[in-house]
Order: sequence, then structure tokens, then C-alpha cells
Amino acid sequence: MINNISIHNFKSLNTSDPIEMGSCLFLCGPNSSGKSSFIQAILMIAQTFSRNYKDGRVVLNGGFIKLGVFENILSYSTDSNEILISFELFPENEFLKKYGIQKIYLEFSFGAIDSDVDKRQYNPELNRVKVIAFSNNGGLANLNHKLSFEVEKSSLIRLDLYGEDIADLEKVYPGYVFTGVSKFDGFIPTKIQLNYQVSKKISQDLIPLMINEEKFLFKKNIFKDV
Repeated sequence: MINNISIHNFKSLNTSDPIEMGSCLFLCGPNSSGKSSFIQAILMIAQTFSRNYKDGRVVLNGGFIKLGVFENILSYSTDSNEILISFELFPENEFLKKYGIQKIYLEFSFGAIDSDVDKRQYNPELNRVKVIAFSNNGGLANLNHKLSFEVEKSSLIRLDLYGEDIADLEKVYPGYVFTGVSKFDGFIPTKIQLNYQVSKKISQDLIPLMINEEKFLFKKNIFKDV
């Protein structure tokens, strides 16, 4: 469930502080104050997650709402050519909870479209995505960083792991270097590419067998999807 949300340059919306969300939310205000725009932004987010483009696109026209082309939703009162949205959520996905992820911060921007003839006008590509995942360490008041990363135009520009995940990944993929993103689910990159030292990996696997020591096998699917 989304805990709070900030929206910038989407129609008339330019929030100075995050809007708190909950199971029951009342929107009050005069005409043209942004109530409808807020609902439209939420529906746009929902249909992007449900449509699930694998190459990182925002669905402006889907089953929940039809917003037309990007220029229709960009604020007229800004010099920026991007829309920026960020929110915190508490995931209900059992897979995420299995690995201790209790809260996710997601920030994304889209816009700056050069072409007016292709699908990017109706389903614009994500410009930047920032994700921070938090793990549970004795309740929601004691959340710690699990991982964080930033993506720009499908290029991974930063990825930070914390705690035992760093050591585990090095054991599975020695000398690893992250190289990019190959798959999105909605706004969130879910498959990250890496290169690693194959010869070192082979040696790492063979030496315990040659000296007849017990071999510990790590599950390679742990880091298949982030």
C-alpha cells in the first residue's frame, strides 16, 4: 500500500510536501485545485504497473484512464520538460517479504520527448528511476537499507548493497560488475545484468572438489531478480 506520494509538473499538481495516503482518503478543495489531476496520476501509476511494459514505459492510455499524449499532462506553469513522481509503499508481495523487504521508496521521471510520430508520445520512456528498499530490523521504526540503485535511460548508474548481500553476491559471482538493466515491471527495474570472472568462478567451484572438502552451494536465483 502507498504510504505517501509527491507529484511534480503533472497538470496542475506541484506538491511541496508528500501527500499522506491511507485506506480512506478525502480530497477537498475548490474547482481546478488539482483533485481530479491527483486521481488521474494515481490511475496512471496503477495502469502502468498492471500493463507491465518490460522496457520501462509509462502507460498514459490504458484500461483505467486515457490521458492522450505527454504534452497533455505536462504542467503549463513550469519550464521543466519532465514529470517527477515519488512515493513510499509497504509491499504486500510475499516474495519481497521473504527476503526481509518491508518498505520501498520509488522515484521516477519521464518526458523530454523528441519524436511526435511514435508510441513514445503515448507511452513515454522512463528517464530516471531511483529505488531504495528497506529491511526489517525489529519493527517499522528500525528499518535499515537493504539496497538502493538508480537507472537512467535503462543504464544502471549506481547500485549499492548492504550487509551480508555483498558477501553472498561475491561468492556466487566473483569479481562482479553491474552493467545494466534488461527488464522492467512497471516502473521498477527487476532484472539487472552483471559481468563476473568466469575463470575465478570455475576455480572456486573445482578446488573444494579436488581437495575433497565439503562444498557449499549458493542459490543462484537469489540475485536473479532485484
